Amino acid sequence: MDSENSFQGEAHGPVVQAGAIHGGLHIHGAGAEPARPANGLPGRTGLFLNRGPELDAFDGMVAAYRAERRSLAFAITGYGGVGKTALVVHWAHEASSKFRDGVVYAELGGSAETGPVPVGVVLASLLRQLGVADVPKSDEEKLALYRARTADSELLVVLDDAATMAQITAARPSSPRSMVLVTCRRELDGFAFHEVEFTKLDPLAGDVASELVSRLVGDELSPGDRRELTSLVTMCGGLPLALRVAAAQLRENYRGAAAAFVARLGADRDRLASFEVDEERLVDAVFDAGYRHLDEETARAYRLLALWEGPSFDGAAAAAMLERDEEAVRALLRRLVRVNLLGADGGRYEFHSLIRLHGRDRAEQKETVDDRRAALGRMARHFRDYWIARDKALSTRPRACDELYAEIAVVHQGDHAAALADLERERENLLAAVLVAKRWGFHDYAWQMCSASFPFYSQRGHYEDWITTHQVGLEAAAGQDRALIQLHNQLGAAHFELDENAKALAQYQLSLDLAIKVGDPMGQQTNWEWIGFLYERDKQYEKALQCFEKSRELIARWSADKQPRALALYDMNSGRVLVDAGRGAEALPRLHEAKRFFTADGDVVNVAKTEYSIGEAHRVLGQPAAAVEALEPALAVLTVQGSLAWRESLHESLADVYRQLGRDEDANRHWAEKQRLNRELTTRREAVRRLHG
Repeated sequence: MDSENSFQGEAHGPVVQAGAIHGGLHIHGAGAEPARPANGLPGRTGLFLNRGPELDAFDGMVAAYRAERRSLAFAITGYGGVGKTALVVHWAHEASSKFRDGVVYAELGGSAETGPVPVGVVLASLLRQLGVADVPKSDEEKLALYRARTADSELLVVLDDAATMAQITAARPSSPRSMVLVTCRRELDGFAFHEVEFTKLDPLAGDVASELVSRLVGDELSPGDRRELTSLVTMCGGLPLALRVAAAQLRENYRGAAAAFVARLGADRDRLASFEVDEERLVDAVFDAGYRHLDEETARAYRLLALWEGPSFDGAAAAAMLERDEEAVRALLRRLVRVNLLGADGGRYEFHSLIRLHGRDRAEQKETVDDRRAALGRMARHFRDYWIARDKALSTRPRACDELYAEIAVVHQGDHAAALADLERERENLLAAVLVAKRWGFHDYAWQMCSASFPFYSQRGHYEDWITTHQVGLEAAAGQDRALIQLHNQLGAAHFELDENAKALAQYQLSLDLAIKVGDPMGQQTNWEWIGFLYERDKQYEKALQCFEKSRELIARWSADKQPRALALYDMNSGRVLVDAGRGAEALPRLHEAKRFFTADGDVVNVAKTEYSIGEAHRVLGQPAAAVEALEPALAVLTVQGSLAWRESLHESLADVYRQLGRDEDANRHWAEKQRLNRELTTRREAVRRLHG
């Protein structure tokens, strides 16, 4: 019988071609196991620091998944330049012995200007590393062959800079003993569906970042210049790429003169341009890789939000700045978070310091000055309204912008602690809002925020912010008499809290003179009151009482609706001075009258301050038990809502009355806390004096 001995098509593996076979067939050559693939990893980073927790986590995941006989796919996301590839490649080199069939590697081009690498090209690369010489032409055949070759493998697949889930799922081995380790700039939509675990890699901590730069620069860095490394690390935001470029600049262009390089980086506008090697702006480039993939709406949100000078913001603030509804803005923010151009934590958002500079630079290129000013004005107005809404919950005192207050709804009515907590959370943004408003010409916003600030700053002791904002606010309020009267008085109160009596008196006098000039009885009254406090501090009690009497006479010229609160303050303050003067029995009726008013008014802070004076009256009258009944409730309130000075005084009084009662343990506890508060108050005051002279 005739037969044709021919072979057509493609084969992958050994082929036997024969006319006829008689007996057994024995093929000698490669065994059943494929040859171990070459290690396709790129070289390691020369110096690798402080990723121990991440490396240990990788080891633990491999052990856990193998015990469960499940394949593992794990992705590392994070800012461009944060060291994702360096981490993964380092671990893959260290862990290659854990995988019988070795390590394969593919660059997926997620951030490349040319776009992501097609799935077929990725599979072809992996198959060649697995020893396949003749790779099929169609993507379907490549995928089938790849799955067949990895069905019983113990293989580590490293996929760098992934762009799509299709790339990852195609390259995932079919064996449960293999692992896929992925880096990508953004969180991909299909991570959860395809059971890909992921984590975000953070920048290096300050001490480790300093060590990295120090070791990279080496002997070129003098001992004196090593002290500059903290500033350098801060300016690099702990980003390994920026730190390495900075180290190269220091070594090659500055001969280790860190102070000179830090001075250059100190100008924000020039900082990204300074991270350059061989005329290539490496840090700028990694941020551009994420930015150029944004749609125009998201890109504009990125540019405008990067203009904000506060450390973070929430969805409501972003919506105000972008002039969009909050739900739509949150969608934009999620897009920026997913591409790692924006960080998110608990409903708040923040830029890495270098990414913020990148965004501002793009804003200057793409947005007009008017558009940038308008966006910052909207953000400043948002924080002005935020501040006023909570100030209304803290105080019913007269303000220089009462008409504006009437337009803004109170937030946390009756809950002083919640209002203070809100303001504390946004404290840095509130300071930024005042400065931004003044700089960009929104002068009314600047002084109006200062007008709202008094209860917050005085109760929380933020003296540095208090003085900084009011110096700016006074410039912004030029020509507006009512605003100037209030802000001079409040700045005087800041100096009063710092025991800077001469500076306080100077501000009170400026405020009083202007109030007299324009015929403002409220402004005159409040300044006489504060001047009385200065006499009280100097133990000139009769002069203090005379000042309070002048303030009482001026109250009679106020509108009837504003007089009751002012008279209650007169009773509280004059009663306190009477106690100090040894006239406790005379003081108690006034103090109880003040307490009744503040209780009815819901003013818990002034209730507590009045109770303090009532307790002091009983203490000096030799009635320690009655003193405790007033002092303990006052302490409970003012511990949360009072200044350090008030709390120090309360603990001192309680230490004395408990000593009178023979309760030495309680007395010692309060005295120790009094001393601690005194040290803290002294430290704060000295810090502000160093800053403001």
